[in-house]
Amino acid sequence: MACAPRCGSARCSAQAVSSYPRIDRLVAQIRSTHEGRCLLTARPSLNSQTVDTAALAELPPGTFGRAWVEWLRANRVGPDGRCEARYMPTFETRYVIQRYRETHDFYHVLLGMPTSTLGETVVKFFEAAHMHLPVAALSALGGSLRIANDDARAWLARNADGLDMASLMALAAWAVPAH
Repeated sequence: MACAPRCGSARCSAQAVSSYPRIDRLVAQIRSTHEGRCLLTARPSLNSQTVDTAALAELPPGTFGRAWVEWLRANRVGPDGRCEARYMPTFETRYVIQRYRETHDFYHVLLGMPTSTLGETVVKFFEAAHMHLPVAALSALGGSLRIANDDARAWLARNADGLDMASLMALAAWAVPAH
């Protein structure tokens, strides 16, 4: 889950196919605001050809543009590499899916999440809640199962020698390191 989907990947195809039932709702949601209507008219793209990341890096600290570029650099990713949206019924729905893919990293920045399994899962829950696309919900569920397994393994590794739960419940050692 931590890597960006590659063009032609099964994930991109699943995203396109599973989006059909909900894409019209997302388009209507975007159309409901002035900014959204402007977006659908102009159809700007987010990639290294259209966004001057060097200029964004010069913005004052705390601005979204600078935070986005810093996040891209810290996570060793860039604005390119998203699958081209295909198999959509209209140019408008195709653009909305493309925009959804291109803005994915924005949500990482807003939520303060890296490209780890946990980070991707949190972002997918956010996308599912706000965009109602089935693929986001399925990815969030899959990521949750993976996190649960990873967490269980980590807990077992830390506590393989046993943990005296009865003593722990009686102890009020709030300042003691947890790990």
